Amino acid sequence: MSAWIRCPNIDPSRWDRHDSLHSWWIALLAAPVASGKGLRSLIILVLWEIWPERNHRIYRHKEPSANRIVNCIKDQTAVWITVGAKHLQYFVYAT
Repeated sequence: MSAWIRCPNIDPSRWDRHDSLHSWWIALLAAPVASGKGLRSLIILVLWEIWPERNHRIYRHKEPSANRIVNCIKDQTAVWITVGAKHLQYFVYAT
């Protein structure tokens, strides 16, 4: 995802400054307002899409490819923008 939106801060290999997800999230809250809102929305969207895929893998033994999941995330991002998540545009349309 970090390559898609050209945002290296969300690349897990750069999280060495943070000892927990909570401290990483707090650092995101300090981001500039427009980009911060978009980034937080995108992270929530990614988690929203990954959680059911996790459940499908565990409970239904279905394993879609990583590309399929990424494409679903991209599709849902477009839907969220269409229905009013305007700050996501900062990342998606800048690529």
